[in-house]
Amino acid sequence: MFFFNKTNLNPQTSLFLMEEQVKTIDPTLIYIETFKTGGVHVYKVEKDGLTYILKTNKPDDQWGIEHLQAERQILNMACDVSGITHLVKQYDGLAILKEYLSF
Repeated sequence: MFFFNKTNLNPQTSLFLMEEQVKTIDPTLIYIETFKTGGVHVYKVEKDGLTYILKTNKPDDQWGIEHLQAERQILNMACDVSGITHLVKQYDGLAILKEYLSF
């Protein structure tokens, strides 16, 4: 899995790298857009006609690792709570796929 810093990249290169990063995590996902990059990257993705949120962290970023571990634990504990996003899939501790709620 590779990660990048989109600073000083032209928009086409940046888009290509984000699409490749999503495909590296899960080749069945289709990249739609980026919500946030930094310690944790947040992408809007699609799979089988449904929209999801993919959150990733850099493997060497301790804050990002801890952030996703905590979110994963909370989502697992709250799996029966309605009105919140639910965890769909975990990817080896480096990414989570969760529901996308549009209000």
